[in-house]
Amino acid sequence: VSPASFTFKSFADGAIVSVFFYWGWDVTMNLGEETEPEDASKGAFWAMINLIVFFVILMTVVLIALSDKEIAAANTNVLYAISAKIFPAPWSYLVVLATVLS
Repeated sequence: VSPASFTFKSFADGAIVSVFFYWGWDVTMNLGEETEPEDASKGAFWAMINLIVFFVILMTVVLIALSDKEIAAANTNVLYAISAKIFPAPWSYLVVLATVLS
């Protein structure tokens, strides 16, 4: 990748992804702080297990419901592509909104 190919859109896409990755990690790790001191490590452990399980479930549904062409066409917006395919038009937006607000 050449530095000359830098665009504001590619920077914004990367920044949004990194913010959501950090946000998810931060929220997951902070769950351990809300437990009793002797159970703090258990809370973080189960939060990470929960995060991994939900990620695997989402990726399984995406791979079953969408074709390779649909995944490529969706680019980084796979969540909307899967919600638009499973739910009718007004409800597909609610899936994305619920994920963003969670």
